[in-house]
Amino acid sequence: AAGVMLYISFADLLTDAVEEIGFPAANIWMFLGMLLFAGIVKFIPEPDLMMNTEDSTTISQSSSAKGDGVKTRHGSQIRRRRGKKEGDTSNNRAVPIQEKTHLWMTGIVTALGISLHNFPEGMAVYLTCLKGLQVGVPLAFAIALHNIPEGMAVALPIYASTNSKYEAFKWTLVSGLCEPVGALLVGTLFYKTMTVYAINCMLAGVAGIMIFLCIHELYPTTLKYCSPEVCSLWNIVGMFTIFVSLYFMRMFG
Repeated sequence: AAGVMLYISFADLLTDAVEEIGFPAANIWMFLGMLLFAGIVKFIPEPDLMMNTEDSTTISQSSSAKGDGVKTRHGSQIRRRRGKKEGDTSNNRAVPIQEKTHLWMTGIVTALGISLHNFPEGMAVYLTCLKGLQVGVPLAFAIALHNIPEGMAVALPIYASTNSKYEAFKWTLVSGLCEPVGALLVGTLFYKTMTVYAINCMLAGVAGIMIFLCIHELYPTTLKYCSPEVCSLWNIVGMFTIFVSLYFMRMFG
């Protein structure tokens, strides 16, 4: 996803903006886009996705261990099997209220933070699609991949605290819908001012947003799970895939 976003930003959005509005203006709008998203991250920091999912898993495991009276995971599994045979119901104890409240608040705060970050991403997809679907569709796909772990970070703590798939799905859906809402806001409020110059200024700003998103969020998150070698390899694969896609779309589109 990061490779796709970076390639589209530098090789397509920014390049075309330079041709239409000039080199200084395009770069100024690109840095303004970076500053805009940096300000959002500064004042509304996005929750740590890895921490939230680990917290929900750890608390669920600890509550099971308390109910069984065994510290080790292997031992708790043995005790649960014995409990079923002997009719022991102690392993059905609920998660303590404090832990449920903590998990619930973690999920809600994550949903709110991700929702606010999704607004500019929805605007970016809308503005990029105005330039052409050959650019907008790959960018939408890259952002969709980026949203998968965000949805998991919202759903896991809420499900662990409520044991309700409906609640987990509801809050995940609410946070995800902020992207199309952002696109609708741009399309309805600013459609009268959508001149060629204005669109290219906004697209240069979108390039800045995407670049900052990659540097600040996607690469650090990827390096938590993958080695630098694997991260670099898949970054190149993403860039090359979008290069091939854009090439054939421009040749035959």
